[in-house]
Amino acid sequence: MVRQNEFLESILKYHQHLVDNAFVEKLMLRIEKSFRIRQWVLSVCSIIGMCFGLFGLSRLNIGQLELMEGYWNQFAPLVGTSIMVLVFLFFVWIFNEEFEKP
Repeated sequence: MVRQNEFLESILKYHQHLVDNAFVEKLMLRIEKSFRIRQWVLSVCSIIGMCFGLFGLSRLNIGQLELMEGYWNQFAPLVGTSIMVLVFLFFVWIFNEEFEKP
């Protein structure tokens, strides 16, 4: 029992040197830099993806789209608005999913 008390007291007396404030600041700067890089990569890749999507839409056969012209005119504003809202919500979800600004 005495040995256990001595061991416990020796553990309680142990004082570890705390981490320097400069180390914490450097770490926070690295985290913020990686956050900014992640935002840039997501932005560039999203823009490239939208460009490829628009290019793919432009390559569709126009004859097929002309057949749906009468049907399309009725729902174009609704479909356009829905697509814009879905794209906006997708980007909000992507950019806030994993990281929050430190």
